[in-house]
Formats: sequence, structure tokens, C-alpha cells
Amino acid sequence: MYRMSKSFLFIVIFSITNISFADYQEGIDYKIVNEGKSNFVKGIDNEIKIIEAFWYGCPHCYKFEKYLEKWKPSLQKDVSFSKVPAAFNKYWALHAKVFYSIEKYKDKDKIHNLIFKAIHEQNRNLDNYQSIEAFLKAQNINTSKLNKNFNSDKINEKVVDANYLLDSFEIESVPCIIVNQKYKISGRMAKTYQGLLDITDFLVKKERELKAVN
Repeated sequence: MYRMSKSFLFIVIFSITNISFADYQEGIDYKIVNEGKSNFVKGIDNEIKIIEAFWYGCPHCYKFEKYLEKWKPSLQKDVSFSKVPAAFNKYWALHAKVFYSIEKYKDKDKIHNLIFKAIHEQNRNLDNYQSIEAFLKAQNINTSKLNKNFNSDKINEKVVDANYLLDSFEIESVPCIIVNQKYKISGRMAKTYQGLLDITDFLVKKERELKAVN
């Protein structure tokens, strides 16, 4: 799956085939995006950092959520997980700004899930700020923080930084997993939602083993 331009980003189509491997191979199941040892292996960082590139409008990202929610409790203390919204065009950037704006809410996870469900279960467009604000108000969510943060310099900077980060990894589809800013796992490589997580677990183990012998 290739990205023809930043305004035209393909969303990967997942196979429903169940595939299981004891080991995974570079170039087939994952790609190295940064040569050399990761900061974790070098002892600079004490965490293995996992990033998921996503977009609210992506049906595969939405389906992947339930796999993530079952998987995240299994992460050990030396592993961190975070989402980074893809923002390769104005529509995606709108959703990225919403994602970062709701980080100030205590119930941000609830709001995050509400937005996903609104788009993929209720078929709401949520393609402009007014529609998003109206939807959240209808869910009895105080939108004052959203209004305050949405067009702030801080939020705009976060979106620019996210765009730069994901572009540096040559993200071609979502969802996509980056492990320690070194390994990239695309849906095309993983084949299944569970495959994305299985390969991630494999690479987490690989990083621990590399650190142990460093």
C-alpha cells in the first residue's frame, strides 16, 4: 500500500486469515526504520516505547481498538504505549486536533471511544469542528476545554510534531505500530489485527534480549 501524496493516504485492508509464527523476519513481518541500537538498548531510556499511528475515520483503527484494550493490560512496567494521530490532510488534521484537545479531560478515554463509535457505528461525519462540538455536547460533555484548546498554538504544534514524526517513519497506512522508533509494523505486513500485536510482542522481547547482551 503506497502513499501517493500526503492528502491521499490509503488505509490498509486487513486479511481475515489467521496466521501464527514462532519467529518473525525483518523485511517480511516488520521493517527497520532506524539503523543502530535503540535508546532503550543503549541504556538511555528505561522504557520500550510503542506508538500506534491511527485516524478516527479509519474503520480498521476502530476494529483494532478492542484488540488493543485486551492487550494493553499485559504490558510490563518497562513498556509504554501511546497513540499518535496521523494528520496528512486537513480532515485528518481536524481529528488530530480533537485528539490532542481532549487529553485535558479526566475521562479522555471515554470521549475517545465515543468519537470512534459516532463515526463507525452511528455513521456521523464529524467532518468539521461544529459537528464534533455538537456531538460531544449531546453526550453531556462540557466542551469549554475543547473550545479553549482546539485552536491553541500548543495543539497546533502537537499536530505538526505528530505529522513530522509519522512522516519520518514513512507511514503508509493506519493502523501502524512503531516500536522504540526503530521497528515499523504495517497492517500489510501483519495481515491481521492480532498479528500486529503478536509482532509487537516479538519485537519487545527482541529489544529486551538486545539490551541484556549490550
